[in-house]
Amino acid sequence: MGKEGPAYFCPNPVYFGGDIDTVLIKPRLCLPPLPKIVQQLAGALGYDCRPSDKGVYADESISKWGGLEEIGKFLRNAQYRTLLERFLDRSKSEPGKVCTLLMIAEDTSISLQSKPS
Repeated sequence: MGKEGPAYFCPNPVYFGGDIDTVLIKPRLCLPPLPKIVQQLAGALGYDCRPSDKGVYADESISKWGGLEEIGKFLRNAQYRTLLERFLDRSKSEPGKVCTLLMIAEDTSISLQSKPS
């Protein structure tokens, strides 16, 4: 480390020309996953750091969808979003009330009518 950040020091005392790639060592830098960084920082200060149940759920959801970009595309799509918002509807069922679910892939719809009690 230099005074102003990472520095590179050539492992060879002398360079006599030729292809630089034959003598150049290319270091591989890797950034640990964010949870590991946070756990180490918190641990150094005497804190215990673990993901919450919501964090675990988010990680698992992202993993099952194939990545953050894929789940983001799904959630930004207005048609898919409408379908998900149906699960948040807390209104009471009423006789004769119809709920229409769009089958996006097939361009068809299903109408569900509540039954009288």
